[in-house]
Amino acid sequence: MIKLINHACLSVETEKNLILFDPWFFGKIFNNSWSLLKETKLNSLNLSNLTHIFISHEHPDHLHFPTLKSISELKKGVNLIFPYRKDLTVKRILEGYGYNVTYIAQNTEIFEVEEDLKIRYFSNKNEGDHTISIEYFDKVLINQNDHYTDNQSIRLIKSIYPKIDVLFTQFSLAGYYGNKDEPESIMKNGHDWHLNRLSDYNKIFDPKVIIPFASFVYFCKETNKYLNRFTVNPKEVFNLLGDKCKFVLPGDDIFINQPKKTILDFYNDLFDLSNKNFTKPETINFKELTKTIKSGLQKINLFLIIKRLKHKSIILLYFLKPLKIRLSDSNKFIKISFLKNKVIECDQTNKYDFCIPCEELDYMMKYPWGADTANITGTVSFYSKRAKYFFMILLLNYKSY
Repeated sequence: MIKLINHACLSVETEKNLILFDPWFFGKIFNNSWSLLKETKLNSLNLSNLTHIFISHEHPDHLHFPTLKSISELKKGVNLIFPYRKDLTVKRILEGYGYNVTYIAQNTEIFEVEEDLKIRYFSNKNEGDHTISIEYFDKVLINQNDHYTDNQSIRLIKSIYPKIDVLFTQFSLAGYYGNKDEPESIMKNGHDWHLNRLSDYNKIFDPKVIIPFASFVYFCKETNKYLNRFTVNPKEVFNLLGDKCKFVLPGDDIFINQPKKTILDFYNDLFDLSNKNFTKPETINFKELTKTIKSGLQKINLFLIIKRLKHKSIILLYFLKPLKIRLSDSNKFIKISFLKNKVIECDQTNKYDFCIPCEELDYMMKYPWGADTANITGTVSFYSKRAKYFFMILLLNYKSY
């Protein structure tokens, strides 16, 4: 039996084993900017027979520590499987919860839960997201979650599995696709792009059935709720994929057929945000924000990072002058200097490198993954190449970290 639980979480159950993929059941993520359309209560699931949990990658809608901690409090000694990583931080945290953590090699290693249930990870990168294959008795299921599966991995998957029964894949927005004041760009690069992605992967994998998932969220901050206007709705997916498309009710076996009207009614209600709450930006004291930025800059070895880049001299020139930032919620303007590690408030100007709320900038400079989070929240707007290089450097610093 295979069920959709929530968002990107599936359960697979046999007589001997119960396994979960990417459980996120409650709570807000990405600096409280994403929320589930409907939370899952742990007591609504029978996890007494849970034996394995498989994680696709580290983003919190797939690796959600509070959910995993809650599960571990109900059931100790569960096997938690992860694609191989050099860094052992995540492994140590999960082992601290009481999980038996195993890293398996992508592309080559098969994890045999039992004779009729085998799992593999596919990617052309050692880090980051992975597409997962599930051999379930006589069926082949591909769990793409929100992985943009590369051509090399696709060729390998297709060579191993020439016939695919079910493809699980993301269908809607997951972050920044253009500035808030560029709705045409967001529609093209976000909404339309995801529909085209669905169409492309349908042709590439050619599964018998596509189950759209990994998009059952809404953007829950006042500063990013504008993105909800551009999300792909289930009716559009039905219209695109036709009879191949199969939305599944949470908790239902994927092989059970529900009336299409029942499914559409459920998802229309689920995606209705009229009664949802949206969080106001947290007020950040300007002096504290300045301190956080300076501390964050001190942790960045700019010259070491630039040394690893192409066009080093050009990129370095971009940072000889201070970076200008508009703080969208306080309407203040600041300059930050890499070379002098200075942050100063400046006069209002029509020319600045990027715009971001204080709360997001504070988070971005406080944590190594902060720039990635700021992109995913969709609360930042870019207005110069310098801004994009700045974010690139922060992301490279995160990878170095």
